[in-house]
Amino acid sequence: MTMPCDLRSEQLVLARMLNSINAVNEAMESLVSDDFQDPTNRVIFASIALLWSKDCEIEPVAVATVMKQEFPKECNTAIVFGLQMHQYHAYDEVKLFIENIIEKSRLRKMIFLSQNTIAIASGDKIKSEEIQTEVLTQIETIFSKDFSKNCISFEELSNKDYRDSGKDYLSYLEKKMEDYKQGIKSLKGMPTGFSSLDSYLNGLCKGHYIIIGGRPGAGKTTFALNLMYNLLKKNIKVGFFSLEMTSSEVMAKIIGIEAKVNMEKAEIGDISHIDYMNIFEASKSLEKIPLFIDDQESMKISTLISRAKRMVSANKIEILFVDYLGEIKGDGKFSTKQEEIQYVSKGLRSLAKKLHIPVICICQLNRNSEVENRSPRKSDLRESGQIEADAHSIILLHRPSTDDKALFPGSVKCLIVKNRFGKEGTIEMSFIGEKNKFEEL
Repeated sequence: MTMPCDLRSEQLVLARMLNSINAVNEAMESLVSDDFQDPTNRVIFASIALLWSKDCEIEPVAVATVMKQEFPKECNTAIVFGLQMHQYHAYDEVKLFIENIIEKSRLRKMIFLSQNTIAIASGDKIKSEEIQTEVLTQIETIFSKDFSKNCISFEELSNKDYRDSGKDYLSYLEKKMEDYKQGIKSLKGMPTGFSSLDSYLNGLCKGHYIIIGGRPGAGKTTFALNLMYNLLKKNIKVGFFSLEMTSSEVMAKIIGIEAKVNMEKAEIGDISHIDYMNIFEASKSLEKIPLFIDDQESMKISTLISRAKRMVSANKIEILFVDYLGEIKGDGKFSTKQEEIQYVSKGLRSLAKKLHIPVICICQLNRNSEVENRSPRKSDLRESGQIEADAHSIILLHRPSTDDKALFPGSVKCLIVKNRFGKEGTIEMSFIGEKNKFEEL
């Protein structure tokens, strides 16, 4: 079998590195020596890396000297001096050659992984689920960057783009001060569409893992759909893992929110011509909304993570919703359901941080609040206290008792019971069931 290799790209990158420190910096950020297929090219790159790490001048004589000292068996200094014969290319072209090297390196790694997987599977000693977990982990490693290269100094942090504002930290604060003096209120995160909720959470912030909990019938999925609808109306790209509803059901509910029509009646045709026209207009106006739905049921956390990464890569989603936590499976075996939920919850928190987007997950509550006839607490989250520890914010929805409903029809309490970077509190809301619509009172 011939292994994938782009020898010309390897030579051109090394040649440019001998002539340009910018090319060296670019290559060191993106490549490691194992990305080079040719053994001599691999050694040349490793020698340049040693010089670069010591802040030494990078030129052919110095590289040849390091090769003789550190890699005597693989040393071929003639090739180093021969690289100068290659035509130098523009900086942008060097980036293209680096991408070519990375692509071929990934293909080789995929071949090795496939061969290893065949060997393990044919041995019939390891269960298929364990093989799947290992393979998915290896694939993620192949297609992820070397995070050790992402270390950053405090000085760099203070001067880099702060919170995607396009300004460094001090400039960001100056702008906030100016806005505040002029009475302009700005959120740290994405607006929820509910002003009171925004005042508590400061919007839905990047990297945050947020739980929406409630007993069955409390309206937690509908509340999440209202949040999605509000974000979509601002042209924010939303990803949704709907493990309970089908994508068609999600579409109908979103249209119902826009049309303000009872979609349950619409499904059986019990609507007026005016209602139909409202649905028609709503479906046309929502046709281009940036909502991306994955409705596979009983998904494993490793599968969800890999699909979420593809959503971000392919569709540039800016926020992710998951319905719901209990439907996600852990990888491998767990002695209790609680251990499995702990594993899944940690995975979702890690996903929010890695993708640098908010991850909003719906969660069931146990029956303690109903039995004790009280408002729910964060300790009522089903199966695991780990959820309480992992989440940046926890929002619990509470519908009043039957007697209270007679006095306050459609009343829902939105309880912010955990808010790592803000205050906790209660927001009174109205749930208009016929229109699948939440409104602040």
